[in-house]
Amino acid sequence: MGFLDKVQETIKTATDQTKTKAQEAQFKRERNARLKDLGEQVYGLFLAGNPVDEQIASVCREIAEIDRKIADAESQSQAARPGPGGSCGISESGETPQSSGETSGQDVPPPPPPSCA
Repeated sequence: MGFLDKVQETIKTATDQTKTKAQEAQFKRERNARLKDLGEQVYGLFLAGNPVDEQIASVCREIAEIDRKIADAESQSQAARPGPGGSCGISESGETPQSSGETSGQDVPPPPPPSCA
């Protein structure tokens, strides 16, 4: 077996291993997707009030608590958003109410724009 034959064999082996790993990864992705679907279906049954095993119900209650926290965070996030008519007190032209060109006769710089935090 010559040098090039050994190189060719090594490349073939590496290629075969890569294909096998890729196929394995694809199977794992498919499995995880099906498990996710199953979990969502079981959780839906729990939310609908259908009886489920206590171990499953325990996990479902934990998920429901997380859902509640997500809803609370979303409510707080929406409450903190600026109202209509601008983003954080900045007009579409980029001017803040204080930087609209009006001066009070003093050489005092305008205050910084309102915080969006």
